[in-house]
Amino acid sequence: EARRGEGSRRGEPSVVTQSVKRTTAKPKSRARRSPGGKSKRPAGGRATWRRWLVAALGASLLPLGAFVVWAHSGGDATRAVRFEVDPYEQRAQLIQRLHAAGLVQSPTLFGWYLTFAGEVEPGPHLLGPGLSAAELGRRLTRSRGRQVQKLSIPEGLNLFQIAERAETAQICSARDFIGSARKQTLLDELGIEHAQSVEGYLFPATYDFPADSRPEDVIRRLVRETRKRLRSLGESPYVKRRGWGEHEVLTLASMIEKEAQVPEERALISSVFHNRLDSPDFEKRRYLQSDPTSAYACYAEPERVPACQGFSGKVTPALNRDPANRYSTYVVQGLPPGPIANPGEAAIEAAVAPAKTDYLFFVARGGGRHHFSRTYAEHQRAVESP
Repeated sequence: EARRGEGSRRGEPSVVTQSVKRTTAKPKSRARRSPGGKSKRPAGGRATWRRWLVAALGASLLPLGAFVVWAHSGGDATRAVRFEVDPYEQRAQLIQRLHAAGLVQSPTLFGWYLTFAGEVEPGPHLLGPGLSAAELGRRLTRSRGRQVQKLSIPEGLNLFQIAERAETAQICSARDFIGSARKQTLLDELGIEHAQSVEGYLFPATYDFPADSRPEDVIRRLVRETRKRLRSLGESPYVKRRGWGEHEVLTLASMIEKEAQVPEERALISSVFHNRLDSPDFEKRRYLQSDPTSAYACYAEPERVPACQGFSGKVTPALNRDPANRYSTYVVQGLPPGPIANPGEAAIEAAVAPAKTDYLFFVARGGGRHHFSRTYAEHQRAVESP
């Protein structure tokens, strides 16, 4: 649409003004604003940022994952190792010894791991084969979370046999168990009198212990279980009459445990031993003549008994008659110096409550059973009969 300007009315050149539709160049791409007025990043930039984050996390987790795998991998040792930690030893020296023993694959990594595991406990440790670095660290520091091992003790084992089982179960070394069992300070702490060891006080049962336990802790628990079974001993007339304490009761109970093969014969065998201690026929000698007592010397003090040379577990006449064998009830009168094994509850009960008989002898007749006799002549016939 054209229109005249004011100048045309006054003779001035007219200027034609046209209505022109404005067109503007397309603006450059700008960041959109959110309803709140804040600009948003382009989608492509956000994806790139996420990729960088994932890559960074992956790079950091890779060594962590490798460390976790290493911490749960085992060493090269193929058997249980008794390992002594010196309280004054430098940690680097300790780790090198562990490496030399085949217990540690990477000394550097294990040193770093041990820094966070805690303080290593000085003294002996039993470190089994194929232990992961994590389990090895828990055992050395004796921290919680260690593997739990079972210790099964049948009736009639002696402390030396129990020690071997404890080592096989990776609970403690046999050497340290035996050493602790004979330690006078521990005997005094436990109130075990007139004894050279805890023999007889280790109650047979199945227990759970952390791997690489202190042998003293294992012994304390086994003794506690035996003491529970000894609380009513003072009520026995046999115990009162003889003036026996728990040591004598456990000594007789251990003999019964070793002789009896079937449960119903425990009280009968006990009656034979009690009758021999009381009978006028045995008053002068009072020899209980129990073969298992002779064999025990070959476990406890073989160096003192010449007849123990070549001992394979079988009792021989020479072992019974050896005058140096102070455990032989063919040589010593009355009870041996102490228990020869660790009796169960039934044998302890039989020791304090024998059957009422007049038997003085018994001999094995096969099938784990015995023939009981009142006189020596009857006993001889039983021995000679097929």
